[in-house]
Amino acid sequence: MNAQDIYATLSDHLRETGVTNHYNGVLAMEVLLARKAPELLVKDIPETLTKGTHSWVSFVTAVARIEAEAPGSTSRMTYAQVMMRHELAPITLADKLVEQQAQTDALKDWGVYNGVLTRSSTDQYSEEDMAKVRAAFNEQMHQLNESSKTFATPFPVLHEMAVASIKEQNPHLSEEQIKRKVLTPKDSGFLEFPGPYSLVDILINAERHHKDVALDSYTSSDKDIDLSTIALRKFTNSFVVSTFEAQLSVLFDRFERATQTQVKNLISKLPVEDRNIIEHGKITVSREVDVTYSGASTTPVGLEPSPHSIIVQSEFVDASGRKGIHTYEIDGPNNIIRKREDLNDKTPATIPGIPDKSTGPLPPVGDSVVRTRSLIPIVPDGDYKEDVLAPRSNDNVNNAPNSFASEKTQYIADALVKKISIRDNAESLRGTTAFDGEVPFWQKIEDFVVGLIPGYNAVKNFIAGNWREGLIDVAFDVFGFLLAGAGGAVRAAGAGARAGSSAFGSTAKRLVRGAIGALNPIDPKGIAQGFVQEGITYLATSGPGRNNQPSFKIKYDPVKIFRNVENATIGNANMQGTTTAIAATQKNGKWYALDPVSKQPFGLPLKDFVPSA
Repeated sequence: MNAQDIYATLSDHLRETGVTNHYNGVLAMEVLLARKAPELLVKDIPETLTKGTHSWVSFVTAVARIEAEAPGSTSRMTYAQVMMRHELAPITLADKLVEQQAQTDALKDWGVYNGVLTRSSTDQYSEEDMAKVRAAFNEQMHQLNESSKTFATPFPVLHEMAVASIKEQNPHLSEEQIKRKVLTPKDSGFLEFPGPYSLVDILINAERHHKDVALDSYTSSDKDIDLSTIALRKFTNSFVVSTFEAQLSVLFDRFERATQTQVKNLISKLPVEDRNIIEHGKITVSREVDVTYSGASTTPVGLEPSPHSIIVQSEFVDASGRKGIHTYEIDGPNNIIRKREDLNDKTPATIPGIPDKSTGPLPPVGDSVVRTRSLIPIVPDGDYKEDVLAPRSNDNVNNAPNSFASEKTQYIADALVKKISIRDNAESLRGTTAFDGEVPFWQKIEDFVVGLIPGYNAVKNFIAGNWREGLIDVAFDVFGFLLAGAGGAVRAAGAGARAGSSAFGSTAKRLVRGAIGALNPIDPKGIAQGFVQEGITYLATSGPGRNNQPSFKIKYDPVKIFRNVENATIGNANMQGTTTAIAATQKNGKWYALDPVSKQPFGLPLKDFVPSA
């Protein structure tokens, strides 16, 4: 549920229960939310930012930090302004305490929504419970971060590696000369084309035919490229290609893990109702196939309308005892799960004669073609419990399941990995050469792989000129680490956005602090005791904070703390309406307060600081 949905639901509830009416509804909401949930009053919150995600935890924490300094100010700020302010790490101990406390509150909601915590009517949880939540949050953040980095990883380019190797051994050659097609074989032999070739072509083509590079078998038509001055170490071609293959294998491993994480993230962001249907129902995982019989042939042909999607069906019995079939399509490249009610009446079954993989254009439907939409089961590789697909008890169906860490979710994620079959598809793209009029096999593999990256297809049209840089923005946006929309910038781009070097223009700010895990809890009493000798007398509650949680105030003796600090001046200033003794230092002709822990200046210039006599 996003901020707009939460606001509308609460507004409707207050009106239906008679608390508000048509005339005072907006004002009443602002008064209530200003005290209880100021994050809902922030302007321009992306629709894709939903409660229960790590992005929501960061957002709520950011709002709390600003509200602690200037109550009510975030209602006049945009989401982007709030998150940019949050990118400034807290300096003072007080700010660190506010951030830690706000994140703890947000993690309670996150834990309940993600099935790590069982909801408490008092909103009180033991430190053991919170430690479990922080561990789960950190693990999820780690996986999302790694997946973003994987999708943003540059693809190894065989030609670039070959050019670099030739250049390293022959520094007198320019890259343009290395790529220049001016070499003709004295005897075409095993070569499929008469040429001319470049040095790169020869190196790669020799490896394809399991031969070492023999430059004396060629003649150069360019006086600037004298083959007698060019030397290549023995087995250079084998080294370059084997290095490329090793990097490709590592990337495939990481890509498969990233795809698994993507599926787990998509399922965990579904409404709780749908997550319960998947987790507690009896599920099947299939691929959607159009099975055709042409003319008198009895051999079926299977063609997939969505070659990179899988279908998840769940037979679910709700709390009232009603059984129903629910069908979902998980579309990896478009990073979406959509309901497919049109497939509810389809029963997954194997069809003799249909191969494991069948993709391609659909033939036209005519009198001689009979087509039926079918679901063919997918069984992923891996070891699972025998009852992994079986229904689960729904006694606790009112609590959210831990979808991200569920074995059933993992099974579904592995099924998509098998469906995509990145290694098999890459293998099928091999065998082509790198000469005029052809697309080299490594380029075909790259095109295939990046086409699987969530959101790439939505933005490739307008980042084509600099798509590799734009792809980095896409990768970090998918998992909510980009300011442009907490996972929604891809949709905006697909709707017609235009930009220069970045996929999402000037708003494509990567949220570095939004990608960190749970903060280590801070013990106020421990901090107070630890700094007694330095003049911090105590940390105390100063009345209720947001969500009725206590807020903290630091009291300290500035004379004791700063007596040995150079450039520290003791004086008085108006701090939050009270004249307070503080230490300050001058910078560029202005006074700045000094933090009692870091001893560093912080905040805005003091307008009324008066040094003590």
